[in-house]
Amino acid sequence: MKEKIKIQYKIILSLTLLLVVLSGCFKTIDNRQNDLLLYKEDTIKLEARLFENGDTAAIISYLDSSETKVKHGFVKDFYRNGNLKGIHEFNKGNKDGGFETYYENGNLREKGKYRNGKLDSLYNSYYENGNPKGTFLYLEDNFIGECISYYENGSVKDYGFYIPNGELVFSVNYDINGNIVNENGEKIMLFNFGKKNLSYEVGEELNLSLYIPNPPDKSFKLNTKIENSSGEIIYDNDFTETRNGIVKIKHTLLEKGHHHVILNAHYFVQDSLFDQIDETIGFKVIE
Repeated sequence: MKEKIKIQYKIILSLTLLLVVLSGCFKTIDNRQNDLLLYKEDTIKLEARLFENGDTAAIISYLDSSETKVKHGFVKDFYRNGNLKGIHEFNKGNKDGGFETYYENGNLREKGKYRNGKLDSLYNSYYENGNPKGTFLYLEDNFIGECISYYENGSVKDYGFYIPNGELVFSVNYDINGNIVNENGEKIMLFNFGKKNLSYEVGEELNLSLYIPNPPDKSFKLNTKIENSSGEIIYDNDFTETRNGIVKIKHTLLEKGHHHVILNAHYFVQDSLFDQIDETIGFKVIE
């Protein structure tokens, strides 16, 4: 199938080159016979670079400018055997959009997405045998949330948990047999987005975000309660899953006074209690 695709692609490229030559739009670049310049549109250049044997080495799309060549659109690179090496999207010279790279045997090597020149998406990488190598989430070139790397046999190598500024706040390292080699950091971190302090007005919504690392060898159960100034429980909820390590607590506050958020987290390994964390966070509600 790959050979068939390769042959079909060569035929299409050859026909394209022939049409361009016949229309008078063909020329060499810098007098190098292995570079061809194809005019695709009035404002876009499409450049084909060839290996010495005539096979396609790369296809690059540029903005049409006599002074500079600014990549814009898709850029494709190929191995000498005809397999795709990589494809990237550019926007006026910056990487912008999805990308994928491949090993010479055709297996996927990595994939992700850029936004304005910065990694800004889920990024996955793979070993040449197809097994996962790493799963990372990027926000403007910084790691965020759960990031996991693997040994070539598929077992977890490292688990890291990052907050939005790119700071690593929790990590676990494993040997190839799955045993913990090292563990550092905080298992629960509280972030109150949009407020500088834990002070609310009556009728305002409490909106807390908890960052909870959840390494793949563990499971957890988190119970969250809100206790008012009279000691009454006005909110009670259990969580057993996170969204990329985030649990959100939302509750409309209807009475003034000093309140408390009570957090009780249990970590399990193969259904056996591994660790327990209890935290109480105070805040006030004013009129």
